[in-house]
Amino acid sequence: MVKSAAGPVSRQEAKVATREALIDAGMVAFGDEGLDASLDGICARAGFTRGAFYVHFRDRDDFLVAIMDRVGEEFLEALFAPAEPLAGEPPSLTAIVVRFLDAIRSGRYPLTKKGGVRPHQLLQACARSTVVRARYVALIDASRDHVAQLVKRDQRNEVRSDVEPHEIATLLLAAVIGAQTMMELEVPLDPGALGTALLKLLRRRR
Repeated sequence: MVKSAAGPVSRQEAKVATREALIDAGMVAFGDEGLDASLDGICARAGFTRGAFYVHFRDRDDFLVAIMDRVGEEFLEALFAPAEPLAGEPPSLTAIVVRFLDAIRSGRYPLTKKGGVRPHQLLQACARSTVVRARYVALIDASRDHVAQLVKRDQRNEVRSDVEPHEIATLLLAAVIGAQTMMELEVPLDPGALGTALLKLLRRRR
């Protein structure tokens, strides 16, 4: 049993806390220094040794995947959260687009926020590591599946029904990935206007 300011902490709780502290430090370091930030520096930020790091992570790729899981899953959970938590009703496709655009404007979207990892850095990591690439693809696939389900439901009244839901979802994800790359290149674009245009293209004709 380990003691903390809040009282006794079990060995498992201490282990989880160490892992989370390393992930927190890695998120800051990768944002400040890029994905090649020193593991020694990350461990120092968290207040632990390299030995503690390797208790939790096999290598840098495993560590990066853990950070992608934390950041990606938290963002997707917020993005696809029910419009009314108690009712559990999934949000509409329009609501998802609005939430996503708001996340870009507010700096909550991980790949366009100031001081965060840039799209090209993540793609470089994917090019170097099949493990990192597989996790990024899995996050994209999860997003696409979520969107396809919403499209299929909304095709009953709001969204055009002459295009297969998964194809619409794929186009939307491709638009997001393309737009974040253009934003990094400082190509002038208005995410809000593009979101409105996408919704108009998808809207069922009356």
